[in-house]
Amino acid sequence: MAITAKVLRDGAVAAADFDALKGHVPAWVDVVAPTDEELTRIGALVGLSKDEIGQMLQRKQRPLVRNLEHYSLIIVHIVESVEHTWRTTPLILFVSKSRHDIISVHKRESIGINRIYAYSAQRLHGIFKQGITHLVSAILDEIMDTYFLSIDELSDRIERIEEEMFDYTRSKEVMQRTFITKKSMIYIHKALVANRDVIAGIEKEYATFLDQNQLAGFRELNSDIVQMIEMVTTYRDILTSAIEIHLTTISNSLNVTMKRVTSWGAIILVPSLIAGIFGMNFQDIPMLNSHFGFWLAIGSMVVSVYVLALYFKRKDWF
Repeated sequence: MAITAKVLRDGAVAAADFDALKGHVPAWVDVVAPTDEELTRIGALVGLSKDEIGQMLQRKQRPLVRNLEHYSLIIVHIVESVEHTWRTTPLILFVSKSRHDIISVHKRESIGINRIYAYSAQRLHGIFKQGITHLVSAILDEIMDTYFLSIDELSDRIERIEEEMFDYTRSKEVMQRTFITKKSMIYIHKALVANRDVIAGIEKEYATFLDQNQLAGFRELNSDIVQMIEMVTTYRDILTSAIEIHLTTISNSLNVTMKRVTSWGAIILVPSLIAGIFGMNFQDIPMLNSHFGFWLAIGSMVVSVYVLALYFKRKDWF
């Protein structure tokens, strides 16, 4: 649990507390892993119950834009790494231009928001001075940048998979990493498409408590999301092709093994046939009592093995 509050006071951005929302200067309160008490307090400000806000924090919550009595509600999905898999979780933004404040609520730490905390005092002051809508744009921009980071990391994974796809001896390991990577891409693609709809809704002025004169940044953000969706789609196609190539490699390896087993079986069959004939329990077998019978049988076996081995080698079965 963590609450971080920042407020523009006396020409500078300073740390504050939850009570900063009662002032008349731009303020931002960020709540991570909120308690029931904090959800109740937030709900009293925005006109929702703590249970409603709690439901919005569930992973299955879809991104959306909606207007409340005094706030615009914006929900987007932020990306996070969980056990080598990139997954997404909701981030709630309550924004009010008239009250000069913004409340962000999320269950886990956000890389994007932490990057805003790391801004220089001068840069942060410039963002706050331009208003709450510009701060929302900056938050969403950093959140979308974390998607670029996740996509780059997945791209590196795909390159490693491509390097190992022809090594059928590590098939199980390669396939496990391949499916983990593909699952991450599915989560990211789904979240990006939903986030794109949210940004498009903001562009179309669905969020009435945002400053309609400061929506240019959201148009650029929409273009970035479209670009990322295309990147993820391309990488998914590459990964699908890699899976097909890997399975084809395994199939070809199995075919080679079967050909070799078949050729060895044929080579062993002829000597076994000769030995079986001369080992039958009959008295009148040709050359059974000859001094050269044994050597003739052995010679026949050696010649048959040599001829078959030469044949299969030319057919590339040996």
